[in-house]
Amino acid sequence: MDGSMTSSGEVLYRISNLLPIKYNLTAFESLLQESIGALEVVLGDDDAMLALLLTERANAIQSRHLTDKGETKKMKIEKSRMPDVSELIDARYHQVVEAMLQEHCRSLHGILSEVLYLERKLVAKQELVKISMDSYRNNILRTELSLSIAALGTAVPTLIAGFFGMNIEHDFHQRISFNEVCALSAALGGTVAFLCFRNVWHSHRSRNLDKIGRLKAYGRLLDELGALDRAFAEMATSASADSEGISREKFQSIFSRASNRAVTPKETDLVFEIFDADNSGSLQGEELAIGRKRDRRGRR
Repeated sequence: MDGSMTSSGEVLYRISNLLPIKYNLTAFESLLQESIGALEVVLGDDDAMLALLLTERANAIQSRHLTDKGETKKMKIEKSRMPDVSELIDARYHQVVEAMLQEHCRSLHGILSEVLYLERKLVAKQELVKISMDSYRNNILRTELSLSIAALGTAVPTLIAGFFGMNIEHDFHQRISFNEVCALSAALGGTVAFLCFRNVWHSHRSRNLDKIGRLKAYGRLLDELGALDRAFAEMATSASADSEGISREKFQSIFSRASNRAVTPKETDLVFEIFDADNSGSLQGEELAIGRKRDRRGRR
């Protein structure tokens, strides 16, 4: 009991941390987009990039001042007398600055892609948590319904027993087989009730285990999209050489090699049923091409 309470408390703590993480990622994404926009504005303006060459600009100003005045010593140039940047430095000199800014812009784009990927993973986790909470709520409602049915079923024999327990004159208890009939009826009713409850319990448990297995399989597949892309690339090559397509067993073996682990049949069925559009039991060339497009779209 203590272990389950600790586990539930840890789960609630992790769920409560998802929202601040999402807010921080959103703020960081906005900052990255503003930085990328500022860099793109600078890259599109030659004067702005030339203004970044402070040393070249100072040397150009000094040389021009010495040339115009014919003086041999350095003099301090006031800002009001400073000429335009494009008049001082050749526009070809900003190529180094442009390359450096483009490299920084590419780095920021890479970081932005990682942030977007983390945000999509958070959204996927939130969806999984929502599905789990809906499943728990449905289980609670189903349990309440079962208890209501059980209470109604118990109320009927209680009403009958109360009717016979009243001060009503009858001669049922004076018959010889009355006790045997009552005992047999109670045993039969108890057996039927036990079998019904046992069947309902096992059916609920099997459905819940199947849902949990599917959720775990989806989580593992989301973490191995790269392996799934490699598997589809290999299957596309195999399907071009084999006109019969890729069977379920061959798909499982190729996916296992790509992910470097033993892929379970449940994971195989989940992916295979998604891309087997015509329910033919094999993946053809067009279905494999669609699968690669979907997988690449999911990783972006």
